[in-house]
Amino acid sequence: MTQWEGMACRAFQFFILTILVIGVIGCGESDQSTGAETSTEGVDEPFEWTVVFVIPNDNDLSPLASTIESEIRAGVVGPRAAAVLLVDDESNDGLRRVSITNNGVSEETLDSDDATDVEVFAKTLRWASTTHRARRHAVILLGHGGQADEIILDE
Repeated sequence: MTQWEGMACRAFQFFILTILVIGVIGCGESDQSTGAETSTEGVDEPFEWTVVFVIPNDNDLSPLASTIESEIRAGVVGPRAAAVLLVDDESNDGLRRVSITNNGVSEETLDSDDATDVEVFAKTLRWASTTHRARRHAVILLGHGGQADEIILDE
């Protein structure tokens, strides 16, 4: 198995796990009589889960970037879950902060291009917790890892 095949296999396993986790927690409640999904739009109810993904893709993981994002987007299927992605891709335009709910996707570009900056990380977590109030939160660091004093490796 080549290095790329091994990475692709690990990435695929991660995608499946992500879809299962977000899909299960993101399933909408159904109206028993019609089977229609009920909406919480306009209601100030917190999400059950907000999951923050930190994704530094400006390295050899960049070929998998669009697949990672599309799989996460596909996993947010109901009103009970939200996902926030902090994405560093090969462009030098800055980090992208992507917000995904069952009501849609929004995206903005941040001034920083360093996904491992502690201040950027802290601001993203604060933004996610205030913008997408939730009963439970999870943070997933998707990358190569770094030294003992690094969150993740960002090239």
